[in-house]
Amino acid sequence: MGLARFVRYLVTSKLSGSKSYDALKLFAEGYSYREIASITGMKFSQVRGYISYAINQYGNSAKARAMIKYIIPIVEKIEPIVRDGQCLICNTRVDWGHPYPARIHVSSKHGDLVDAYEKWVLSELYRAVNT
Repeated sequence: MGLARFVRYLVTSKLSGSKSYDALKLFAEGYSYREIASITGMKFSQVRGYISYAINQYGNSAKARAMIKYIIPIVEKIEPIVRDGQCLICNTRVDWGHPYPARIHVSSKHGDLVDAYEKWVLSELYRAVNT
C-alpha cells in the first residue's frame, strides 16, 4: 500500500470521527497500546489492529510512527462530518450496527469529499517536503 492509500485511510477516519484516527495519533506521540486503549476507551485488540495496519504499510513501527507524525498535523485541520452517529452533510444516522458504520458511510456516500481532502493532504505533504 502506498502513501496515498494510507492518507485516504486517515482522511476517512478523521472525517468519520473514528477512534482509529485518535489511536494512530496517540501512537505517533509515543503512547503504548495499553495507554491508547485506556485514553480512548477502546479494547486493546482494537488498538493493536489499527496500529498493526499502519505498521504493515511501512514495514516497522518506527517508520509508521514517523509517517503518521508527519501526516497528522495536516489531517488535524479537517473537521469531522460525523458527530454523535449523525452525518452533518446528509443528516443520515450512521450507527446501524456495523463495527465501522461511519467510515463506510463517509467513504461510500461522500467519496468526492474524501478524494478532495486526500489530494489536499498529499499536496500539503509534497509542499512541506519540497520547501
